[in-house]
Amino acid sequence: MQLGTPFDIGALAKPGCAVDYKFTRALIETAEHGAHHFTSSGKIETAEVIQEQPSGEKLTQIAIRDNRGFEGWEKIV
Repeated sequence: MQLGTPFDIGALAKPGCAVDYKFTRALIETAEHGAHHFTSSGKIETAEVIQEQPSGEKLTQIAIRDNRGFEGWEKIV
């Protein structure tokens, strides 16, 4: 977990790229039952989308697709 770092999806994948990810989003740890982490994993794909406006101006946006493969609790220890 990177509690002091703001989440920036743009830093994870650049336009035209696909990146696998696995994030720990929450955790519970006890002496009796070990550690359980709530994780999300999958693949982030980004693409640059260019739209032409009626004025002729071109508007560029970044499209992000999150292909989530897993989301749930995992026993770690």
